[in-house]
Amino acid sequence: MFGYVKPLTAELKVKEHDFYRSIYCGLCRSMKKHTGGVSVFTLSYDMVFFALVRLALGDTAIKIRRRACEAHPFKKRPMADDCPELEYSARVNAILVYYKCLDDVADEKGAKRLFYRAAVPYAKRMKKRAALSEGEATVKKQMEELAKLEEERCSSPDALADAFGKLLASLAAYGLEETKRLLAYQLCFHVGRFVYLADAADDYREDVKLGRYNPFACAFSNGEEVEKFFSESLSDILNLELYEAEKALALIERDGREMIINCLDNIIHGGMESRIYSITRVGKGEKDEKRSV
Repeated sequence: MFGYVKPLTAELKVKEHDFYRSIYCGLCRSMKKHTGGVSVFTLSYDMVFFALVRLALGDTAIKIRRRACEAHPFKKRPMADDCPELEYSARVNAILVYYKCLDDVADEKGAKRLFYRAAVPYAKRMKKRAALSEGEATVKKQMEELAKLEEERCSSPDALADAFGKLLASLAAYGLEETKRLLAYQLCFHVGRFVYLADAADDYREDVKLGRYNPFACAFSNGEEVEKFFSESLSDILNLELYEAEKALALIERDGREMIINCLDNIIHGGMESRIYSITRVGKGEKDEKRSV
């Protein structure tokens, strides 16, 4: 999900930060177990968010214990025990990484393209170990829809954001009972839309320079209109996506899940909201990452 779904750690309580780190480390262990040692290098804050959503809507009683690991062998850290929600998130991550590699091979040029091409065999092995056929079918379908829209040089950023939102939402909602399924879908659909629109805005100047497709470049007749849209309207649109995601989060039962909900709330209203300023300044050629953690 491109690195936009991070917590704002400065506003997390100490116990919330420790809990978040325990889920991060627990997901890392789960990835190593279920999709191979190489997969731990693809661990991201984005997938920790995904895991937190599944944990918030799951029935697992989270168990945390202190362990050492290869990355930190001399100091034990709190780590969540493996559980169905972490395992599912690990398997989903492997599938997303594989199709992201394929997409990057198609989009990039030069050294970057060679890098992603070299990574494909490793990603393919991860996907094979994930053995999540229905999840793979969902990702493949939505990635094909995105690719088709991009090939057609679609001039509607909304259409592409919807396709990516559906991809994330369908994976998050898979296997849940009706009410929980709807909450997961609503929450992750709007987070997915935020991520796609934010990434497209962030990449706008580079895409134009390199002659790559960008939905905002196709949606407006010239660069001045794009910059005006970024400075006057994009912030409201991105905040609306966060508002819709928060509405779904507010409906998730807090009983026994307060720590998870607090972390998710921090990610949405802290980390993601703090990125909006830097994203909406891209049209002016500025990137201010100071508020992003």
